[in-house]
Amino acid sequence: MTALETLTITQAKSRILWGLELILCVLFYIFTDSYAGLWLLAISLVLPVVEMIGAEICAKKLFGTLGIDNLGEKQKDMTAMLKIKTTGLFPFDRIIAKIKCENLLTGEAEEYEILASAPAKTETLQQLQLKSRHCGKLCLNLKGFLVLDYFGLRKTKIPADSEKMTLITPNTFGLQVEVVYGENAVLDAEEYSMSKAGFDPSETFAVREYRAGDHIHQIHWKLSEKLDGLIVRDYGLPVQNTILLLLETGYPEKSEEFPSQMEKLVECLVSVSQEMCEQQIVHSIGWYNHKEQTYSSAEIDSLEEFTMILPELLSAVPGEDGTSVLGHYMEQREQCEFAHLVLFTPYLTADASALAERCLVTEVICEKEPRGEFTEEGAHVISVSTENAEAELSYLEI
Repeated sequence: MTALETLTITQAKSRILWGLELILCVLFYIFTDSYAGLWLLAISLVLPVVEMIGAEICAKKLFGTLGIDNLGEKQKDMTAMLKIKTTGLFPFDRIIAKIKCENLLTGEAEEYEILASAPAKTETLQQLQLKSRHCGKLCLNLKGFLVLDYFGLRKTKIPADSEKMTLITPNTFGLQVEVVYGENAVLDAEEYSMSKAGFDPSETFAVREYRAGDHIHQIHWKLSEKLDGLIVRDYGLPVQNTILLLLETGYPEKSEEFPSQMEKLVECLVSVSQEMCEQQIVHSIGWYNHKEQTYSSAEIDSLEEFTMILPELLSAVPGEDGTSVLGHYMEQREQCEFAHLVLFTPYLTADASALAERCLVTEVICEKEPRGEFTEEGAHVISVSTENAEAELSYLEI
């Protein structure tokens, strides 16, 4: 039985008892024919109304705050604490506290109702047992209180605003990461790739005819005038190590498997990043937060740097989106700034194939039925499952 059902039953009982009291007062007056019966009846009618009004006024002096540990583990019990404080003279013995628990990474949300009491001018603590099925950043939000007066005449809604966050850390696994340095890049490198175009306008990789989608800054105006047609420059790709790990948080249509997919993709990304930190390989991590509608990225050169950005990564709110994280990354850029992109995604994206002409692209896809490794329009694809990704991604070449 839920807390609201319990409160509703209590309200019905209180109203029945009050009704019986009124009937007894009427019978007492009829059989005694005394003013005492009238006074008793009047008091029985007026007192509940006064008590209801007083409860509603004093309920505004009811406050609540939440508390929980900063870190937790998935599938492990956690205890959240609700502190209820009253500063008024009126006690409350029938209160429902409404709490929403949302996993920002997976979009899962649950609502809890706690049946509590609050003596006058004091603080009480109530416990709430939680268990998160998936990793991510949990947001606990006290939505408000529902207060019932003693006679069960009215339920009063009291707003509240208390929020607490806790990280449910992802599981990691060991894997071998090998970086092929021949075609990777940084801005200040002295050598340039002979086989791939890049983003450095100070060096020309090739000239060619204009194609739809080419940026106006790439047009070689003098050569275009000479050849009587639009000619563009493909920029050079500095040869060194630049790697971007991207987490896809958008989806064209949300499926039942999405929370498990997001969890497994994060665990794969975190495992790859930690292994690269162990090898002292500098890399970047990027993601798109659909709640804030912002693309964010951070350069990672140590485990300490990775630990600092983990809370933001685990709170990358997903959402329905026709643009992939690659599309959001490229919205403000003329060229891809990295020599190799590793996209952790629940589905294949056309943006990855388009960028495969400019840099090396690897897609790690989490699917219900894994398809192994294959090539899709220039992008290297590794398909893993939610159940056995640790074994299916034991080796990654970048």
